Parts: sequence; C-alpha cells; structure tokens
Amino acid sequence: MRIGLKYVRGLREEVGEKIVTERRDDLYESIDDLIRRVPEINKREIRALSLAGALNFEGKVHRREALWESEIAIQPKGSLFEDGGAAATSIKDSTEKQSFSAHRAAQPQDQSKIQNPKSKIESGFLTRMEGLELVDADLRKTGISIGKHPMAFIRDEMTKQGVLSAHQSTYLRKGQIVSVAGAVIIRQRPMTANNVVFITLEDETGFSNFVVMPDMFERFRVVINQSSFLIIRGVFEERGMIRAISFKPLTDLRTEVVSHNFR
Repeated sequence: MRIGLKYVRGLREEVGEKIVTERRDDLYESIDDLIRRVPEINKREIRALSLAGALNFEGKVHRREALWESEIAIQPKGSLFEDGGAAATSIKDSTEKQSFSAHRAAQPQDQSKIQNPKSKIESGFLTRMEGLELVDADLRKTGISIGKHPMAFIRDEMTKQGVLSAHQSTYLRKGQIVSVAGAVIIRQRPMTANNVVFITLEDETGFSNFVVMPDMFERFRVVINQSSFLIIRGVFEERGMIRAISFKPLTDLRTEVVSHNFR
C-alpha cells in the first residue's frame, strides 16, 4: 500500500507536485538524484520524507539510513563540507545523531570512513525502525500508519491489568463496571445533548463509545482534552454505550493521534 505525499507533514504542496512531475519522467535513483532534480526542497522537507518512509527506494535503505544519507546530501557543497564532521554537526538535534555521537565516542574510528561520510554504514550502527517506533514515525509524520495499531504493542500488559479491548467491551451486561483503553479519535459535544460529551476510543480490535456527563467532564477536563490515549472506567449502559466515571492517561504510549474534536 502506498500513501500519497500530501500526507507528509511539513512538505509544501508545490514541492510535492514538483516531486511527482519529475517522477513521471523517470524514477528517482537516490536521495542525491531527488535533491538534484527538485532543488526547491529544503532540509525540513527532506527530513520529513525520510522519517515518513518516502525515501526507502523499494527497500534498498531503511528510514534511519535514509535520514543519514539525506542529511549529507542536503549539505552545501564545498571543501568545508567534504568530511563527515559537518554531517554529524547537522544532525545534532535529532535522536539519530545522538546515538551516532555516542557510538563514535565509544568506538575506535577508521580514518578512511571519517573522511568519506558516504562510505557504507556498518551493520548494526543505524538500526532499523521496528514495531511501535515505526508506527510512531508514521503517525507523527503522516497522521496514518499501515502497521499495527499502537494499542497492539501493549495489549498483553492491558490484559494483565484487567483493561478490556473495544471488542471485549461489546459483550457486557448492563450495569457492569469495566475499564477500556484506546486512542482518542473523537471528542464531541452536540448542541442538543445538554453539555453531555461523547468520546470514542480506537484500538486494534475496533471502537468503544463513552458518554461523559457534564460534571465528570469538568472534573477530568484536562486529562480528557490533553491525552491522546486514555484508560476510561465506566458503567456499561444500553446500546453499547459506557457511562464514564473516571479517566486516566495511558502514558505507556507517547505517540501522536489525530482526533476529531468538538466539531
């Protein structure tokens, strides 16, 4: 499955269109080729494309390798930038660069590799993004992911705590008190609902719906509005709704989820 460039956050529309136009003539062979044919692209955009997985070139490189290579390729050309020190300095604010600096400090260096930043990256130095880290990069850079739902990575821990999945919450008896966790995808307060708030959580099994009475909403307003993932405890009502009685932020997941809020 391919995701359009329009989903990449931080990529200007005109740059995205230029990328597509150039691609119609011939596929891009490398990050250098992309920068040469689309000179309008800036550092922020090339980094966003790298982290979004757009520069993997059919699996030839993984995202961290693409980020590393793009940092080198986007550098101004000239004798001042011929060695690898410039590339390391450029990535100083990124997580990848921090791990690079630690690695260099701990390991003896091959001078030939220091002089040539495009030399082959040693196996195990830049590790491939896996699991939740990969999904997190997708969500932060595009808002969507074709990987596992973030909740799937902590399902075993949730089960140990007695927290139900969305699917399990559909098989309850009226009056049961349960806890359900998930990503907050809807916060809604209809004009005709007398200030009652409706919340929908999403996990890898589906959706769970909650009704929040005005007093409960005011009591937990900050947690409700500022948490991307919640554990909600409530009383099961009719028609699949759960009346919420308490809220707890799910701090095990620190990724970004886009929610439809009060529209």
